Amino acid sequence: MGESVWCWGCGPEELGNESIFDALGNFVENIKSDWTGTEAELNELLHDILGDGVLAETLADWNYEATNSPLWAATVYALYQVPAMSADGWLMIFEELNNLGHWIGQNIPTLYDIEVAVNDFFESALNWVPSRDPLILDLDGDGIETIGASGQALFDHDGDGIKHATGWAAPDDGILVRDLNGNGTIDNGRELFGENTLLKNGEKATDGFSALADLDDNQDGIVDANDAAFDQLKVWRDLNSDGQSTENELFSLADVGIAGINTGKTLENRHVGNNNFSTAKGSFIKTDGSEGETGAAANLNFSENRFFREFPDKIAIPEELQDLPGMQGSGAVRDLKEAAAQSGQLAGILKQYQKAQTRDEQLALLDELLQSWADASGFKHFVDRLNDTVFENKYKIHNGNGKGKWINAGDTRLEFRITKSAEEIGSGVSVESTGGGGGGNVGFEGGEPTNAPYDGGDLVVGRFADRPSVEALAKIKILEAFNHQEFFNFNPEPLIEENQEDETRTFDASVTVETGATRRRISRGRRGIDMSRPPAVRYITDKDLQLSQQQIEFINESYQSLLESVYNSLVAQTRLKTYTDEAKLSIDINKGLAIDFSGMDNKISEKISSDPVNGFIDFIDLIKVRGGDLYSKGWEINKTQLQQQVSSLTAEHKATLASKGFAVAVDDISKFTPTSKDHVLYFGQESDGQIKGTANTNILFGSNGNESINGYGGNDLLVGGLGNDYLYGSTGDDVLDGGDGDDRLYGGAGNDTLRGGAGTDVLQGDAGNDTYLFAAGDGNTSISNYDIGADRQDILRFMEGIVPSDVVTTRSSDHLKLTLQSTGEVITVSNYFNKDGNGGYALNAIEFADGTRWDIDTIKTLAQQATANNDYLYGYANEDTLNGLDGNDTAGNDTLSGGAGNDNVQGQDGDDVVSGDAGNDYVYGQNGNDTLHGGDGDDRLYGGAGNDTLRGGAGTDVLQGDAGNDTYLFAAGDGNTSISNYD
Repeated sequence: MGESVWCWGCGPEELGNESIFDALGNFVENIKSDWTGTEAELNELLHDILGDGVLAETLADWNYEATNSPLWAATVYALYQVPAMSADGWLMIFEELNNLGHWIGQNIPTLYDIEVAVNDFFESALNWVPSRDPLILDLDGDGIETIGASGQALFDHDGDGIKHATGWAAPDDGILVRDLNGNGTIDNGRELFGENTLLKNGEKATDGFSALADLDDNQDGIVDANDAAFDQLKVWRDLNSDGQSTENELFSLADVGIAGINTGKTLENRHVGNNNFSTAKGSFIKTDGSEGETGAAANLNFSENRFFREFPDKIAIPEELQDLPGMQGSGAVRDLKEAAAQSGQLAGILKQYQKAQTRDEQLALLDELLQSWADASGFKHFVDRLNDTVFENKYKIHNGNGKGKWINAGDTRLEFRITKSAEEIGSGVSVESTGGGGGGNVGFEGGEPTNAPYDGGDLVVGRFADRPSVEALAKIKILEAFNHQEFFNFNPEPLIEENQEDETRTFDASVTVETGATRRRISRGRRGIDMSRPPAVRYITDKDLQLSQQQIEFINESYQSLLESVYNSLVAQTRLKTYTDEAKLSIDINKGLAIDFSGMDNKISEKISSDPVNGFIDFIDLIKVRGGDLYSKGWEINKTQLQQQVSSLTAEHKATLASKGFAVAVDDISKFTPTSKDHVLYFGQESDGQIKGTANTNILFGSNGNESINGYGGNDLLVGGLGNDYLYGSTGDDVLDGGDGDDRLYGGAGNDTLRGGAGTDVLQGDAGNDTYLFAAGDGNTSISNYDIGADRQDILRFMEGIVPSDVVTTRSSDHLKLTLQSTGEVITVSNYFNKDGNGGYALNAIEFADGTRWDIDTIKTLAQQATANNDYLYGYANEDTLNGLDGNDTAGNDTLSGGAGNDNVQGQDGDDVVSGDAGNDYVYGQNGNDTLHGGDGDDRLYGGAGNDTLRGGAGTDVLQGDAGNDTYLFAAGDGNTSISNYD
């Protein structure tokens, strides 16, 4: 059977980009197609190869990042239970596994990324982004268009082998490139035209136009066919905006109609969108001879963000580290397991973290883990850069007639020190500043500084927690590596002293400290120093590296985001994994896959009973980290049991929880007063009031009243209970469940999961990747999904029991209607078809429990399918073919057939072919050159603007051509016809 043989030892490398699920499915398909024996013999073979736990063991051993999913163990467990079955049964299992694999891929990796907020706050503190300036060609004449440096396009501008996020040209414009090594791809910035282009003289170009001018052999101000390198130039249209060139994206200049590019430029500083700027503009000549505004070349300063990156190589993970938790790095920092493979210290800390049993134990290791992870990158932080800064000291001795000789007196290096606090020095004694040009008294003579005994090795997070500015510097040491960006830059100014009288003139050494676009000069000076023996060391202290209060706050926010994203990812793979591993996957040949959460619920309940404090902390962390994806797969909390356990807490338990920042209560709303920083688990009593959470994780259960529940910040779970409730997730990745009643749910910013529950509900996800859940019996539901985020993924997921064949898809105006035939329930997605589904309201997909997935194109097609009833059919901006079938139908746009019945058929803009067919029809061509057929019946045809052709057909018809050159057709038997031809 050749290719059908399954490779038991195959891992990701052997399978290439194919998932293990796809590989197994293809394996069974190949065996079926090649099989020559009986069905019984085939079933026996498949069971021998894949049954009795063999497949489970293969999946368990197949080690790649996705296997860290808590559901992976459940998959393996379930496969041990698979009995002998038919070949079709095996195919069903692999299809279901593939659906699970897709779900894992969609949801799990987001848990393993470092949050972009780490970079956002760091950039806010730094307030500076370096720019790149390739030459861009406006190919469509509508101006240079770009995308931002959000991580969509990754490119190696400086040729160091590492790709970083960059601003980029939009697909309808082109980047001028030259494939220098002839490998068919554009590898780095040296093959663009910009400041990284190497000129013929070996120096780098100053911008894209100077790089282009270097190829102008005859110096006529234009690079064209008269220049040797012209045929080597190409235009890169990055059609998918990923920063990786492919053969179909590289065009010759002739392909895009360019005969030459002028090397002249006009300087400008014009914002072209997405934080990209045009610094100079020029023009190119088209092959038809036209020039000027129809074709413009721009030297574009792309914003660059080094937080997003892609290393050119992979580090092998030793077997002893394979079972450690992993997550993606950022900036200069490699992925966690790769970094651990390079650093024994990091590996040791990661093993301790994996073994830690409580939240407190894991949090205590995080700062050290982050520092070790950053150190493993080899990125030189600001302390090391400062300590490597050296001054060159020279002085001149005069011989009396104005002449003399310069003497090189040796070098002075800088060293970073941390000053004592006022408390350490003594009450009432202040620490003098050493900056601002006036000098100071900290170690001025070059000896050990009296008031600054700590060096850079002492600058670790937590040691100076009572001194915010010093603590911020410790965090910057780590954040620089995770952002791959230097917060401080040090530029020494060499001491050159001209002494005409003696050797006791003022010693004045300076260093300019740059923080983003801000520059500050620090001086060290004093009279009476022997210039022939300058000090070997000068000290820069924490007080020289001044940060504003706003910068300190931004740095704290950035570090907290880093801390949170690492904690959330690692805790899901360690401490919380003991719970989620108990969720079992069952496989039924008739029903497919199902997840049984009872084992996980029991494990949580047992932990709370035996160790209430840590049990509730674990439960709240589980909601915070995994609530959305577990809830969307069918997990429902046993509210009654959980409330009883909360009510059973002793005062001592509650006090201990409060001391750790957790507020847990069953109480009247008026008596519940958590602090603003608490994590909250709260059950409201009978009330129609407001339940308000905090900035952290909130698990808030409403009562039987009509309530307003607001989670504010953090990843929250809000459950409305009975009554007509308003639920507000606000920021964070929230789970909102309206419960019974007519509820309104507002997700706010973040990746939210919303379910209305029984009743007539309104769901609004807002910004982020939102998931809307619907189960049979939830009642009529309206979804408002406006979100213009470029990469957002919003999904409606039908829960178990709803199959695709039960859902009828229709369109009403711009709204999508999904009707369950079995129950009559209707889900309305407001404005879904706005701008043909591109207006920001459409869901990216509709998913079913059996793995079926409808994308936007599928929905648009389903909405155009007519029935024998009265249908409303709408076309789109592209070419459509609609057939109304029987019934009284309404349609709009393109090639339309009304079918039997009295129809209203509208072509809308474009060149349409519109047929009313049988019945008394209204047929509208609207704008464009249209062909209208009335068909049988008494019809009215309106051509609209354009050159139209109209024929009424059998019956008494009225034809009206309107503006344009119109043609009216008539054949014997068409009946009495009236023509209105005003134009």
